[in-house]
Amino acid sequence: MKEVTSPSKLIKIAIDLAEDIFKRGRYSPDALLQNDGSFATQLAQDYVRALANYRPTVFVIRECQNIDPESLRFFLTLGADTSHSAVIFEYTTLTNRFSSDHEKLIFETVVPKDDSLMVFDLLRLSLGEFRNLLKRHAPVDKTIEAAVELSWDGNLRIIKEMKYRLMVGASGDTAHHPLLLPDALRANISALPKRRRLLLALMASHVEAIGRDALFSVLRRIDSSVTSHDFEADINELATKERYLQVAGAHVALADEDLLESLTSSPAMVPLMRLADTGLRNFYLDILDGKALTSVPLQSALRQAIALCARTGDIVALRSLVRSLDSAVRQSYDQTLYVTIVADTVIGRTDLSELERRELVEWASAAAYEVGDFPTAVSLLESLPETRPYDDALLACCYGEVNRHDEAVTLARRLRSHSSDAHADVVLVSRLIECANLFANGKKGDAAALHAAVRSDSGFSTSPLFGFVLRFTEIIHDFPECTEDVLKSVELLRSHGLGRSAAYSQLAAAMHLSYAGQLDLARRLVSNAKDELLPYVRDRQIILNNEVVLELLAAQPKVDACLRSLDTALFTVRDDFSRLVLQNNRLICCWLLGDITRATHCAAVIEDILRAPGFGNRDVFWTTCFNAWAFFAEIGDVHRAEEFKNVAFAQDINECCYQSYWRVRFGLDVAAESKFEFLLRFKYHPEYLSHWVIDLDGLAALKARFVQ
Repeated sequence: MKEVTSPSKLIKIAIDLAEDIFKRGRYSPDALLQNDGSFATQLAQDYVRALANYRPTVFVIRECQNIDPESLRFFLTLGADTSHSAVIFEYTTLTNRFSSDHEKLIFETVVPKDDSLMVFDLLRLSLGEFRNLLKRHAPVDKTIEAAVELSWDGNLRIIKEMKYRLMVGASGDTAHHPLLLPDALRANISALPKRRRLLLALMASHVEAIGRDALFSVLRRIDSSVTSHDFEADINELATKERYLQVAGAHVALADEDLLESLTSSPAMVPLMRLADTGLRNFYLDILDGKALTSVPLQSALRQAIALCARTGDIVALRSLVRSLDSAVRQSYDQTLYVTIVADTVIGRTDLSELERRELVEWASAAAYEVGDFPTAVSLLESLPETRPYDDALLACCYGEVNRHDEAVTLARRLRSHSSDAHADVVLVSRLIECANLFANGKKGDAAALHAAVRSDSGFSTSPLFGFVLRFTEIIHDFPECTEDVLKSVELLRSHGLGRSAAYSQLAAAMHLSYAGQLDLARRLVSNAKDELLPYVRDRQIILNNEVVLELLAAQPKVDACLRSLDTALFTVRDDFSRLVLQNNRLICCWLLGDITRATHCAAVIEDILRAPGFGNRDVFWTTCFNAWAFFAEIGDVHRAEEFKNVAFAQDINECCYQSYWRVRFGLDVAAESKFEFLLRFKYHPEYLSHWVIDLDGLAALKARFVQ
C-alpha cells in the first residue's frame, strides 16, 4: 500500500483486502471453484500444495491422457515442491504410449536418477485376484460369478457393470451373460422416468458440476410443471438409489465418465440431449445478457455458453459472445480452451456464411496467435476462402513461428505486390516479416539490407508501426548497437496508443541495458512493462525469464528464487525457443546451486531441443552450448563438454552476432571488444526472451486501417 501512486489504486487495494478477509467477490469459494482465471487457478494450486504439506497425501489423477499441459506439469512437480506427497497418474491409450506433447513434458520435467517417476505397465489380474475383487465390490451367487469369469476379457469395468445390474435387480437373471458396461447402463437409464432421464441429460450436457439452483432453473424452463419437491426427490433418488449422481453441498455432478459416455452415445437419449443443450445454452446466454439472476460466476457462464453455442450450432450467439466478451476470455488461465472450441466449430464446416466464418476465424486466430498456439492459427487462417492484408500478415507471422520461413517470405512478398491498396503500413509490415524470416533462414546479409532500407525510408517514419522497425533492429545488430533504437521504439509505440507493444520493447531494451551492466535502469523498465502486461496470462514467461536474467547478472544473485521463477515460467510455454531459453537459465541456476543432477538434466533437455529445433534462429546455439560446455568442463566431464562445443561450432562463428565474444568464451582468443566487459565477469551467459514478431496490437492497427 505504501507503493501506490494514486488514491484510486489505494481504494482498489482496500476493497480487495476487505473482500479477501470476508470471502466476498472473487474470493468467494463458489466463485473461485467455477473460475478459470489466472488468480483462481493460482490459488487452487497454492491450496493443493498447502494440503500436501499439511499431511502425507496421495493424489490419483484419473484418465491422465486427457490432461492439459499446465496441470500435468503442476502434478509432476508437486512431489518436489512438497514434503510427503505422491501422485499416481492413470494413463490409458490403445498404443500404450504417452502422447508426444506429454512425453516431451515428462522428459523435460522429471529429473532422472531421483526415482520420482516410475512407469508401470499394468498386467491382467490373475483369476483369483479378479474373483476376490468381484466378491468384495459386486457380491453375486456362484452361477453369476462363473458366467462373469467365462466372459472376462481383462477389463475391470465388468465389476462396475455387475454393480449396476445388481442395483436394478438383475442378480437372478442367469440367462444372459454379462453385457458390456455401456449396454448395462443404457438398459438401466431407459427404465427411468422421463423427468429423471432429462435431469441426467442436463448433467451430461453440462459436463461440469452444476449448482442445484441453476439446475432447477433450467429444468423449470423446459418443464414448468416441475415443483421444487419433485426436483429434490428426483435428485435424491438418482444420487442414493441409482447412484448416477454425486451431491456435494449445493452442487451436483455425474458419478463417473462411463455414465457420461453412455448418456451421450445412447440413441434413445438424443431428443433429451438436444433439449438439454438448448435449455442450458439459453440459460447461460441470459446470465451473460443480465436477464437472469444467479450466483453463477461470469467465467463459468462464459465457458458453458461458448461450448453450448458451438454444440448446438448457434453461430449467431457464438459470434456475439466472442465479440462482446473478448476481454473475459483473454484473462482466463488457458484461453486455448475457447480457441479450440471455436476452431472445431469453424474448420471443416461448409454451412457457414462468409461473414460468420470470417468473424469467428479472425477472433480465434488472433486469440491463438496471442497465446502462441500458432498451428491452430495457421489452420484457421488457411480455411478462409479469401484473405485480406491483415489475414495475410497474421498468417505470414504464424508461418515464421512454425518454422515455415520460406512460405512466410513468399506470402510477405505477395502481400506487398498483390495488395489492391499498397498502403505504406502494408509494405512496412510485409518487409518486417520478410526481414525476420530471412534472418531465421540464415540469410543475414539480405535481412540486414532489407532492414536498413526500411529504417532509412522517410516514407515509413510517420507510421504508427515504425516502432516495430526500431525494435527489429535487435534482430540485425543485437547488443549494444540496437539499444538506442529499441528505447526509441518504446516512446514511439506508446505515443500511438500501442501500450502493450511498447511494453515488449521495454523488456527487450532492459535486457540490452543489463548486458551493459546498467541493472538499476533495466529493473525499472522491466517493472513498468510488467505492470502493463500483468493482465495477459500468457506473457508471464517472458517477464519471469527476463527478471531472472537481471538477477543472475547481480553481484549476489538469489538463485533459489530464480529457479522457482523459471519453473513457474515453464508452465505456460508452448514453443521450442522459449523452452530452450528457460532451460538454459535453469542449467545456470542448478549449476550455481551445486545441483549436478538437475543441471545435467537441463543439459539433456537442451541437447534434445537443439537436435531438432522448431525455430530458425541459430545464434541461441552459441549461448546454450557455451553454458553446457562450461558446466561440464567445470565438473570434469570432458566428453560431454566437447559434445556441446562441437554442436556450437557446427554453426559458422563468423555468422553469429557476438563473434569476438564467443571466441573469448570458448578460449580461442584472450580479449573481446570493451562492450562485452561486464558480461565476461560471469562464468555463464543468461539468455533473455524477446518478441521477434509484430505483436497482435500492431497487426490490429493494420486491420483497423483496412476493415471499415
